[in-house]
Amino acid sequence: MMALALLLQWIFMPVIFILFLHSYTQKCNKLPLWNFPLLGVLPNFLINFHRLHDKLTEVLERSHGSLLIKPSWFAQNDLFLTSDPANVHHIMSTNFQNYPKGPEWREKFDIFGDDGIFNSDFEAWELHRKVARALFSHQKFQQLATKTMREITQKGLVPVLEHVSEQNKEFDLKDLLNRGTFDFACAITTGYNPNFLSMEQPEVPFVKAIDDACEAIFFRYVLPERLWKLQRWMGIGKERKLSNGWRSLDCFWEECLSYKREKMSQVVATTNENEDEESYIDFLECYLSGNEVTGATPSEKVMRDNVIGLTLGAEGTTSITLSWFFWLLSKNNPSIEA
Repeated sequence: MMALALLLQWIFMPVIFILFLHSYTQKCNKLPLWNFPLLGVLPNFLINFHRLHDKLTEVLERSHGSLLIKPSWFAQNDLFLTSDPANVHHIMSTNFQNYPKGPEWREKFDIFGDDGIFNSDFEAWELHRKVARALFSHQKFQQLATKTMREITQKGLVPVLEHVSEQNKEFDLKDLLNRGTFDFACAITTGYNPNFLSMEQPEVPFVKAIDDACEAIFFRYVLPERLWKLQRWMGIGKERKLSNGWRSLDCFWEECLSYKREKMSQVVATTNENEDEESYIDFLECYLSGNEVTGATPSEKVMRDNVIGLTLGAEGTTSITLSWFFWLLSKNNPSIEA
């Protein structure tokens, strides 16, 4: 009888757990987040991973813009989610010095290095921020940005849109915007436009590498530290994706550095075209030439971390904002769209 009771228990426990999960998913539509014992909100993330951004948006809406959560008892880190503009301004601008990233942040975001603006704190961050602001406000840099955006629009975006319009084809606007903003980001940080926004639509390894890295970093926040470090050591799971993405970013950096050094080593011609081109400055050229904007040429690691960080910042934020803008325009403002 004891053996029979144990057998029935092992048979019905999975059934009870499945029914419980089903009941949970039904209740998810009525509650911001459901906290499981020990597991915390981890099941929320796993069940809704295919629509994670939508789920987090719903959670923030029901929580009036801000929510403090515990992913699980073993995740070790609480997560504070906010979409309140006042909170964002407080954390990212007026009181940024009170929110250092710290060594745990740098360990999770290790792919972006520890010598650039993305992962640095205090005096180092202030220095990198000062250099970036000086570059962005420089007249020759602004001329480069204007020239580059005009060329990408005229030679890349417009021909592609005309082609799909003539063919009466559906197309992924977000993909086009990703390509265009990445071309722009590369041009202003390294002086090299890879022309990913073109009729051929070549693969964009940098963007895929960033997407894979961000996905792996997200799991570092919700999984036990020992588990994701074991995956990193074994080269499996999301950590394998991050490792491959890391290699892609390093290859991107090496190509950009080689291109810029070769270009700067060429003899400057005296044609008007070359003279006009010389009037522009990009971030990597300032570093390599010891420009007054960036100061003396730093180590390659410092240049790598900052170039990748600024490329990421210029590419991701802009393409996402533009995609969101056009989606809102098409859904909610037909008169303005017309």
